[in-house]
Amino acid sequence: MDSIVRAFWWGHESGERKLHMLNWDKICHLRRYRGHGIKKFHPMNQAMLAKQYWRINQNPKSLLARTYKAKYHPSRSIQEQSAKPRHSWFWKNIRSHGSKVLREGKWCVGDGINSPLTHPNWFHSPNLDLNNLRFLTSTVRDLIDHNTKSWKVDMIRNIYPYQQAMEILQLPISTAGSAQEQVLWKYAKNGVYQVKLAYELLLKEWEGTSHNAQD
Repeated sequence: MDSIVRAFWWGHESGERKLHMLNWDKICHLRRYRGHGIKKFHPMNQAMLAKQYWRINQNPKSLLARTYKAKYHPSRSIQEQSAKPRHSWFWKNIRSHGSKVLREGKWCVGDGINSPLTHPNWFHSPNLDLNNLRFLTSTVRDLIDHNTKSWKVDMIRNIYPYQQAMEILQLPISTAGSAQEQVLWKYAKNGVYQVKLAYELLLKEWEGTSHNAQD
């Protein structure tokens, strides 16, 4: 598809190639960076597929989410279940979007009971011992003082490296006792995935990789 757009842009006719006066990557730059804002199909496709991932992730009770869960990950969360060869092309692409910016989440903490401490999007620590008697549920719930609706500061600092501990302690805890956790998209202030922003982040990432390869 990119080659078709390029041919149209440069006015190619059958059997005839026109002189390209500007690098195609520069033409595809965002307009605020003095480009023409023409979309590259591969990163745009990845950004749009990732929207389905976040739609399922943030709306687990929707018909789409329940259908995919029953078919592809009945006993696991969407983050924990990897795509298998027999799965549909669409599902494999939803699960296999390669860039970190498309899938990296941040937490909105509720009562913690539905979030295992081993959850792929939670914080990992070599000091985490789930056999310790302090872990009654082995979920985020064990890290919360439910009387004060605050984190168990000493426990968290003993378990997690300093930087991770600081990040956990900065996470807000819902005051609604039965509230469930949500994994929000890290790169949007409101946590809602945005195709336009994801595409821009992907474009910057790809251009950075390309420049490093040339160096």
